[in-house]
Amino acid sequence: TMGEVIIRTKITPEKNISNLVSRDNLLEELKKNSDRQLIVLSGGAGYGKTSLAKQFVFSGEVNPAWYTIDETDNNLFVFLAYLTGAVSQYSEKAGESAAGILESIRNREGAPSSDTSVINTVCGTLVNDLSKYIKDELYIILDDLHLLPDEEGVSEVLDYLLKYLPTNVHLLITTREKLPIDTGKLKAKRKFYELSERLKFTGDEVRKLAGKEYNVELTDDDIPVIEKIDGWITGVHLYLQGDRERGAEFITKGVLPENIYSFFAEDIFSSEQDEV
Repeated sequence: TMGEVIIRTKITPEKNISNLVSRDNLLEELKKNSDRQLIVLSGGAGYGKTSLAKQFVFSGEVNPAWYTIDETDNNLFVFLAYLTGAVSQYSEKAGESAAGILESIRNREGAPSSDTSVINTVCGTLVNDLSKYIKDELYIILDDLHLLPDEEGVSEVLDYLLKYLPTNVHLLITTREKLPIDTGKLKAKRKFYELSERLKFTGDEVRKLAGKEYNVELTDDDIPVIEKIDGWITGVHLYLQGDRERGAEFITKGVLPENIYSFFAEDIFSSEQDEV
């Protein structure tokens, strides 16, 4: 079979962070906890998880192996190809052997290898090479983990990495859902850090954003609307971009204006399964 074509833009984070709203307090907190083995940013669509991950990567001296997951990453081989590709993008030496082994397993004739043996061989090689070649702190970033298929293989890979990765290599995951692994042991050893509720924008941050980005000074009329949007930053943007008076009327009644609705429709419903 043909090898997987690795789309480079999926393993290269966009460097343009100047247009992102700076979350200094959250960034500080991430930096304070940057020694944890597993860092998770979790929350609904449009709460700024990816933006915060990018700010973390580019605002400090953070070495990233970045992987943006999408719906086409629909099996274990594709997941592993991108994972090893992301590491190779940061350090060719650290990722190329594992990528080569994965490729040869895919092309092998005869009975397919079990997922577990593929994971042990590929991830084992990756871990050994990371340990051998990477001396700095490295963050493997899995952006939008919830888009991976809900199958054993994915959680096995994560479990394997968390069990064997060298201490200078960390996993940073953004997701809309609960992780498919048990994090109890990591929590007990203080190796786990999660930001979720606090991703919601505070009233103060919304006020700053309105002034800086939109030249809008929020009035008393805006406050109930902002509260209703409940820290959902994409909703705040859409509200500030639109006709605020009309938006306020809709939102306080609990009806979404079309522009917020169409964002919801495109972004959230596309990720829902067909049974909805």
